[in-house]
Amino acid sequence: MAEGTWQTHGTIIRAALQGNVDLDGSSSIKWMFSSATSAPNPDTEFQSGITNEVTGTNLPAGGVAATGASVTYTSASDTVTFTVDDLTVSDVTATGIRTVYLVDTSGGSAATNRIIASVLLDSALSPNAGALTMDIPADGVFAVTV
Repeated sequence: MAEGTWQTHGTIIRAALQGNVDLDGSSSIKWMFSSATSAPNPDTEFQSGITNEVTGTNLPAGGVAATGASVTYTSASDTVTFTVDDLTVSDVTATGIRTVYLVDTSGGSAATNRIIASVLLDSALSPNAGALTMDIPADGVFAVTV
């Protein structure tokens, strides 16, 4: 199972508050993979800023679909949370995955598809006909307390 440090990209929260992106129930969110070993920059707004994309068996260019996107509000904690289902891709062969991204591809091109969050993995992954999995944190991809 992939583990690492999650980073919300602040530009996605701005875009949501401005009405430029709708994450709730979106079927346009994808997992993308990179071999870049540097910490992702939370100010990188668009998919075009992702370098060294990793592709392979069952990891096509442009990523794999993320499911279960939802935005919820919990009044007991005054928290708005965005989450997706855990990442599970079967029978993957790829080399050197170091960073995982969640990208909203509803913009239609790498120049307009927004990065939601990124995960710098604790170590590079090179699955060989194995499963690639990562659990979403218990408090979601990101949460905002009001």
